Amino acid sequence: MQKNIQNLFCWRFLVSFFNQASGINFIIYYAPRVFEETGMDASGSLMASIGIGVANLIFTMAGVALIDKLGRRTLMIIGSIGYIVSLFLVSYYPHHALCAE
Repeated sequence: MQKNIQNLFCWRFLVSFFNQASGINFIIYYAPRVFEETGMDASGSLMASIGIGVANLIFTMAGVALIDKLGRRTLMIIGSIGYIVSLFLVSYYPHHALCAE
């Protein structure tokens, strides 16, 4: 039983750690500044930040609705794939754009 609890604690820790380390907090908290750095004006960057917040709300509500139908494990796998793809795109595009100049 002790080994099972340690394994469960390890998985919970890793999920929490990678959720924080994924960079979504940076994107949400610093979105207006990031958008302004890309050349948007102040109102455009705030509107883009609102769009990120609305998308976050919609997909959170979709996850809450789907958790009973698909299960936590399935949603964790789908969410992890989504994290990987979106963070790759967020990191690849600026690097690609800088190298093209």
